[in-house]
Amino acid sequence: LDSARHNEPKTAPVNLNPLARNLYLLTRHKMKQHHIDFQMELADQLPKIQADSGQIEQVLLNIALNSIDAMPNGGTLLLSTGYRNSGNGEQVVIAFRDTGLGMDEIKIKQFDGLLQSKKPKGAGLGLMVVNKIVEAHAGIVKLISKPGQGTLIEIILPLVQPSDSQEPKC
Repeated sequence: LDSARHNEPKTAPVNLNPLARNLYLLTRHKMKQHHIDFQMELADQLPKIQADSGQIEQVLLNIALNSIDAMPNGGTLLLSTGYRNSGNGEQVVIAFRDTGLGMDEIKIKQFDGLLQSKKPKGAGLGLMVVNKIVEAHAGIVKLISKPGQGTLIEIILPLVQPSDSQEPKC
C-alpha cells in the first residue's frame, strides 16, 4: 500500500484479465466467510494497457474489500472487464457490481469526497489510494448506486496514455 501511494507507476503492457482472476484467489476466503458469490465476466481478447500491475492489483483489491463490507448479509459481486471506443478514445473498463446495501445521494457525495480527499481518514484511505492510482494511470473512477439496489463502480483506463510529445510545441 505504501508503494502504491508514493511511487509513480512503473508501466508495462498489462492484460487486466489475469489480475481479475488473481483477485479471486486473494479474496476467496473472505468472500466465503461473508457468504458472497463472486462472479467474473471477462472480455475475450481484452487489449493490454500501459499500467503498473501491482498498483492496479491494489485498486482491484481495495474495491473488492469495500464491496464485501457493503454486503453484511452476503450477496453477489460481479467483476467484469470490457473495451470501449468512446468520444474519449479507446478505453478498458473494469467494473464491480455488488448486491449490497447501495448508497443514497449523501453517501455518494461522501464517497466522492473520499476519492478527492488528500488526507487519510480511516476507512477512506483505501478509496484515496484507488483514486490516486487510477489518476496516475490517466483514468477515472465512476460510481452508480441506489439504496437497496447495490453499487456499480467502474474503473476506466485509457488504452493509450496521453503524452506531452503528442502536443504541438509553440
